[in-house]
Amino acid sequence: PFKARDKLALDVSSVRTMEVVKTVLQEIAELFPDEFLHVGGDEVDYRCWTTMPHIKSWMRTKGFGPLEALQHFYDSVFQEVQDLGKRPIVWEDSFDQGLKLPPGAVVQPWKCWGEAGGWHLPWWPKGEPPAQLGFASGFIAKRMGLDVVESTCWYLDWDSQWNDFYEHGADEGPLRHTGAKEGMADAGRLVGGEAALWTERIDFTNLACRAWPRAAAVAERLWSE
Repeated sequence: PFKARDKLALDVSSVRTMEVVKTVLQEIAELFPDEFLHVGGDEVDYRCWTTMPHIKSWMRTKGFGPLEALQHFYDSVFQEVQDLGKRPIVWEDSFDQGLKLPPGAVVQPWKCWGEAGGWHLPWWPKGEPPAQLGFASGFIAKRMGLDVVESTCWYLDWDSQWNDFYEHGADEGPLRHTGAKEGMADAGRLVGGEAALWTERIDFTNLACRAWPRAAAVAERLWSE
């Protein structure tokens, strides 16, 4: 059953929400000089909005469905990131849900299960079998001219061995196909990869053993290939 406390989301109907978000983005931009600024978008559960009477009323007044409400929020986020001179990174989930991203945005896939793509799709690389969801989304994002940072199968909080991480690469499956000869002269770039570590089951007592040596296996793949 749906439990709201497990899927908390920001109130997109509130002006105060955007004020807080902009303040956070500004502080992050001051702390980190990097070109990129990650703005989330992972596992947004629309029921956080559709089960709240005041948000439902706001969406009805605006003529928004859940995706339009998400787009409304992120349009403001993207504008703030641009004003700060940064490029936004979003998780695969929002991209898969149909969020429209601005030029210069980066998609970060992560889903290490399922399969998508294949010979029945005219734009899929010839001879390339269906790929796990993360690699398929990465390929689609690149084909749309967006850059990609891969985390597919590289989640350090999962129960897996170092060789499970080493057996995957950032340019796996359809992501190997780029350039004019594959009809992708205007495609985005695969700019790198990241091993992600979430802390639901991690504290100071097991952080080191959860991060290493598996993160080193990912680093070896990224540096060597």
